[in-house]
Amino acid sequence: MKCLMAFAASLAMFAMASCSQNAPARHDGSEIRFDADGKLKIAQFTDTHLCWDNPTEFLKTYDQLCSILDAEHPDLVILTGDVATGDGGAAEVLDKFFSAIDERNIPFVSLYGNHDRERDLSEWDLAEAVTKHPMSLNTMEKGYLDDIALPVLSADGSKVAAVLYCMDSNDYAQVPEYAEYAWIAHSQIGWYEAESKAFSAANGNVPVPSYAFFHIPLPEFREAFDGKPVAGQRKENECPGELNSGMLAAFVENCDVHGVFCGHDHDNDYVARKGEIALVYGRFSGDKTTYCNLERGIRIIEFTEGDYGFRTWIRERSLEVVDDIAFEVPVDYSLHKSVPAEGREHGVLRTRYDNVKDLADMESEATERESIVVDYPRIWGNLGTPDYGYTFEGYLYVPETALWNLLVQADNEARIAIDDFSFGDQPGRFGWGRTRVNLEKGFHHVKVSLKCYSDNCYVKLMWYPQGEDRFHEIRPEYWYLK
Repeated sequence: MKCLMAFAASLAMFAMASCSQNAPARHDGSEIRFDADGKLKIAQFTDTHLCWDNPTEFLKTYDQLCSILDAEHPDLVILTGDVATGDGGAAEVLDKFFSAIDERNIPFVSLYGNHDRERDLSEWDLAEAVTKHPMSLNTMEKGYLDDIALPVLSADGSKVAAVLYCMDSNDYAQVPEYAEYAWIAHSQIGWYEAESKAFSAANGNVPVPSYAFFHIPLPEFREAFDGKPVAGQRKENECPGELNSGMLAAFVENCDVHGVFCGHDHDNDYVARKGEIALVYGRFSGDKTTYCNLERGIRIIEFTEGDYGFRTWIRERSLEVVDDIAFEVPVDYSLHKSVPAEGREHGVLRTRYDNVKDLADMESEATERESIVVDYPRIWGNLGTPDYGYTFEGYLYVPETALWNLLVQADNEARIAIDDFSFGDQPGRFGWGRTRVNLEKGFHHVKVSLKCYSDNCYVKLMWYPQGEDRFHEIRPEYWYLK
């Protein structure tokens, strides 16, 4: 009781020293937008572990919150779980903590971690403690904090220019064979996919730059760090759920999410790359109420309108800035106009070359052996001696204007050019070149080049339009001679 009285007195004194401005009206989430310079800044707090039992550490964390918010002036705060800990008083510490954000007129989203549901508040009481604040963007239509897809408008307010998926990664596994931590459920993945497709459809079938926030890291974080991390530290093993429910696969297939931001593991703060997606830990934001061997701080993320990448840095408690990096995602979804095709005979022209030294110079330097018309661009089997190659040239009929996922699959070096856009160059066996191209309905000039390194040679082309869920080989009826 003495501790609680001292804590209450400390809060009262601290309240007198905090911002004196009036609490604002509830913020309309639809009004979150990029500023006039096309920027949006987010402050990610994670694992604050606010503790009613330890007023000294709470006030230090509160002071850190205020100092960093005043230094950075973010447009949005996202708290990625484990906001409160300890044996009681969660409502009081949450109210004080969120009020500091209210006073600065900053919208915020608070997400569950694995410890939040362990507090003295029920799940619905905890949701009410969050949503009652005027700057909270959370909803609780289901009686608990909902997953939300938060649209960010363009600077001129004319369209949705980015989407922030704020999701509950749940807490502990309900299946003993897959203990200890839970995973994002299939129903949640289905919700994300429906939201993603709707935003893409409203954007001319082009994915909207999107980013995901939740508490527990995905299993792929382990693999990503084994590559070359972009920045940051790894001082403990990652602790995802043992079951991989396919959240990252959904992000990859929908082509929109290029940054995943989590917390949970207090001694990790790295940025790693998995394909075109950044897997990112926030910096531990609490104090000595739990373990941590890093300097306390906040991850800041800055998005630029029209860019699928982002810039991020860590603002430490001392206000020093560390690990300031740019994560680049070079994507161009400009619409490719269709071109006229002379003649409508089905097929493509296949040309064989011998003495191929380099794929780029094959047609000018190698020896042309034969040209024949085939049904579609495909090679399979024992076709000759090493150092030979093929080109396939024709017109591909695209049946609908859409963002098309294209794959050139080969066991040797291959390249595909569509109109003036090329991709591929996959050296060695079993190379896959994949891209997404926004194609207008009609005919598009296609050229496939293949360099074979052995007497076995293999290449085929596959595709699917945005909205379908897997690749299929392009059938002969879509191929035409020029």
